[in-house]
Amino acid sequence: MIEEAEDILLREERYAGVRETVKMIPHVPGVYVFKNAQKKVIYVGKAKDLKKRVSSYFLNLQHQASKTRVLVKQIAFLDFIIVNTEEEALLLENNLIKENQPKYNILLKDDKSYPWVCITKEEYPRVFMTRNYIASRGKYYGPYTSSGSIQAILRTLRRLFFYRTCKLPLTQTQIEKKIYRSCLEYHIYNCKAPCINAITKEEYNKAIENIAAILNGKVSIVISKLNEEYNSFMEALEFEKAEVLYKQIQELRDYQHKNSIVNPEVGDLDVISILEQENRVALNYMHVYNGAIVLSINRMIHNPLNSPLNELLEVAMYRLKEQYNSEAETLLTNVEKTITTPLYKNIETPQRGDKHRVLLLSTLNVERYLTQIATERKLPQQEALEAVKDLLQLPKIPHRIECIDNSNTLGTFPVSAVVVFIDGKPAKDQYRIYNVKTVEGPNDYATMEEVIQRRYTNLEKDSLPDLLLIDGGKGQLTSVVTALEKANKINDIPLAGLAERLEEIYVPRGTQPILLNKDHPALRLFIQLRDEAHRFGVKHHTHKRDKAIMLPLEEVAGLGTKTIQKLYKTFGSIQNMRNAGQEALIDCVGKSKANLVWQNINNTTLESIENNSHSN
Repeated sequence: MIEEAEDILLREERYAGVRETVKMIPHVPGVYVFKNAQKKVIYVGKAKDLKKRVSSYFLNLQHQASKTRVLVKQIAFLDFIIVNTEEEALLLENNLIKENQPKYNILLKDDKSYPWVCITKEEYPRVFMTRNYIASRGKYYGPYTSSGSIQAILRTLRRLFFYRTCKLPLTQTQIEKKIYRSCLEYHIYNCKAPCINAITKEEYNKAIENIAAILNGKVSIVISKLNEEYNSFMEALEFEKAEVLYKQIQELRDYQHKNSIVNPEVGDLDVISILEQENRVALNYMHVYNGAIVLSINRMIHNPLNSPLNELLEVAMYRLKEQYNSEAETLLTNVEKTITTPLYKNIETPQRGDKHRVLLLSTLNVERYLTQIATERKLPQQEALEAVKDLLQLPKIPHRIECIDNSNTLGTFPVSAVVVFIDGKPAKDQYRIYNVKTVEGPNDYATMEEVIQRRYTNLEKDSLPDLLLIDGGKGQLTSVVTALEKANKINDIPLAGLAERLEEIYVPRGTQPILLNKDHPALRLFIQLRDEAHRFGVKHHTHKRDKAIMLPLEEVAGLGTKTIQKLYKTFGSIQNMRNAGQEALIDCVGKSKANLVWQNINNTTLESIENNSHSN
């Protein structure tokens, strides 16, 4: 089998470098890394037998799943790392995926910024809510599903332990120098004022340790410690201190009661539920500590190769356990698990009892999350996509729509902008600009043909858009049809054109344009696409033009770099300098330099600018 794989690689010249690497791979556990021609990591995988696993990608390629074929055809470089065991391979794979975020790997995604509680690493730590996770700042607890729940927790903790809320950079040395004064918070009994040494560093940090334990769900441990102190104070007849501790204990018990919705006898648990609905996959992760659900979080799962649910679970358990520092030894899941893992002693799918109720709660959370996502995406985007499908009689709802718009100034500095909408929303990381190479002068049709062939000729069918929208009418659409015929893609990409004057919609085989009401959801989506493509194209066209226009000033004798920078900072562009007039230039850089600038920019024609651009 290995020899057959190497024969295939020999016949494929583009796999020349990969072929040499495959020959060196041994039959041992490890991790392999696929990279594209730009040496960007596109996939990371693990294997018990590296040689067999890597070679399998190139065997019977025509019988592989379509998404796997797309992956394989992008592989230009291959790296591999040998480890001792399959478990080590899984850990290493997890780290590499987290670092590189490869396009074709399973990724846990979430479009929300959840709040955390941070305890800083300062000598006198602060405790506060934040949505910015900066690991070097301190220890983080959460995330929580709402800021309201965090605020309630922090109010309770503040009443119990009176931690500071100021941002003073407190150190023991500064406090001993007595450079700070107590603030109002101390005088209204909301803070113990470590800034003036009203509480010792040991006492303050002891309170912070209790806060950290409570945030970790270890409320019973804190109550036990406070009980010991309470008994000590009672024996020493220090009744005032004992009364303070008694109130803390009672409030903590109340807090524990409100948050303990699971039988404490179930112990520490991790719970992962994974569901798939309408081609979307999501999970819910819960952490239960001593009978309290201390964390519940939802994540969408990016699953580009349609991996089965048990593989998604394997990835999720490693990443979530590491991310949230879970020490649980038991995992509850609704997914059938077929492999062993060193992460958990037990992996269960309980059918009854308290554990079953926890798993049902987790499953209900992810089910509602998927319903919420589907609802958010359906209105108004889903309505518009369904309207487009019906209007153009497409075989399916267009998940990916691309729109192309050309920008130039009398044929100079031409660019073509391609914007991408996924499920009716802009996917800005996939926008592209094409600098036109073969077209001279203002020829919109030829420009469109060039860009279409450059973009789509070498794309696999799975990577093509479900709809291509052109900014233009019948003429532009005809040039696109010609270009797609040359690229052998005419039957693979549905087309439509949007003419700007009356917002008419053209289709390749239609003799008359389609006129819709301005409120029609399909037309609104088309206009949004066209305007976004226009905005994106004009932005890059203007940048290209202004960069070229700046060259004449740099070549003017007597003008230094600082003068030119000052002019552009004040006016922004050559055109704005012309519009402002000579007097405004004199006010900016003085009479002699202003005269040089004015004479130069008024002698600069569009033709000379274009020549400067081409010469560079």
